[in-house]
Amino acid sequence: MWMSWCHKRHSLQTEWVYFMHIILLLTTVKYSKKSHG
Repeated sequence: MWMSWCHKRHSLQTEWVYFMHIILLLTTVKYSKKSHG
């Protein structure tokens, strides 16, 4: 039970990092499109 909770918590942390990477990627794409004209 405890191991399951610990794994769930770790999974949530990984999802958060993944989410941040997506935001960063989208921002980069937006800026690159803007600079292109």
